[in-house]
Formats: sequence, C-alpha cells, structure tokens
Amino acid sequence: MRFLFCESSRNFGGQESQILLQMEALQSAGHSVSLACQENSRIATEATRRRLSWSSVSFRNSLHVPSIWKVRRLIISHQAEAVICHSGHDANVAAIAARLTFSNRPKILRVRTYLAGRVRPVSVNFLADRTVTPSNFLREQILETPGVNPERVGLLRPIVPVEQLLAQSKTPLNDELSAWIANRSPV
Repeated sequence: MRFLFCESSRNFGGQESQILLQMEALQSAGHSVSLACQENSRIATEATRRRLSWSSVSFRNSLHVPSIWKVRRLIISHQAEAVICHSGHDANVAAIAARLTFSNRPKILRVRTYLAGRVRPVSVNFLADRTVTPSNFLREQILETPGVNPERVGLLRPIVPVEQLLAQSKTPLNDELSAWIANRSPV
C-alpha cells in the first residue's frame, strides 16, 4: 500500500513521534510512505534524519487553498491509498484534497490522540473515513458527542519501540544528569 501522512504542527511531541514510528514500521513492512509537513518544522528535520520522504506544505488553516492543492498533487503523485492525519488543519485539508482527486480517492484516517475541545460530528462522520484513538477512554469521550456515528470511531494502539526502550534503560546516565539526580530528592 501507499500511505501519505500529514502533520501541520511545527513542534515535535508524542503525536509527531508516533507518525515517524508508524512510517518506519510501514516502510519496513514493504509499504510506500511519505509525509506532508511544514518546511521548517521539527518533524521535517527528524524525518530527514531518519531518511523518510517528506514534502513541504504550509497548512496555514483548514481551508488554505494552496495547501489543499499541494496535498491533492501529493495524493496523485504518490498514488496514495490512505492519508493519515493527526491534527485538525491537516485532517481538513487532506479530506478536501482527497475529494478533489475525483477518481481513486484515498481513505482518510484521522488519528485523535487527545481532545482539545468539543468534537464536531461532521469531522468524524463525513470528513474522515475513520477516526481512531489510542485508548477506549478517548474513544468513549468522542462517542459522548451527540450525533457521532460509533461505527466511524475505532481503536488503534500506539506503536511503542519496546526493544529500543529496554536497551536505553540499561544505558548509564551521563555525569551531568547523575550529579543533578544525586543532589535532589529521590526520583
């Protein structure tokens, strides 16, 4: 399969880390992956470091016409079968762009890792083909919104690099951090 990931944030946190882990996992399984993100974002820097394909899209707002057309071109050129979005702006841009491809429209998968405000049923029921959450608790919060179709909201557990975390846990702390901890109460 061919996947296009979209991320509008310039910052880097858990959601952006999940995107890169998902891209790496899919790529190692033989799938084609690419990322649409802001040029000067931290995820672009990290994607470059990890040798993951990415393209610049400004994602100024949910109805930014140049972003919509750029994502549409990326969907067509990458022959994306699925577009995976995490943030509001990129999810709306991708949903509109996908519908403007007219033929071979990719599926839009909206990943909700937290709720910043109230959920809009139109984004769950019509813009995304499927909304997924990392926990039953968050799924239930979304389903509390009147008008949300429960069949459109699923569960997708996050990728956790267990082997990598175990290896890191056995690595000794650097001297500076060890000294800082020694001068503090128990951690």
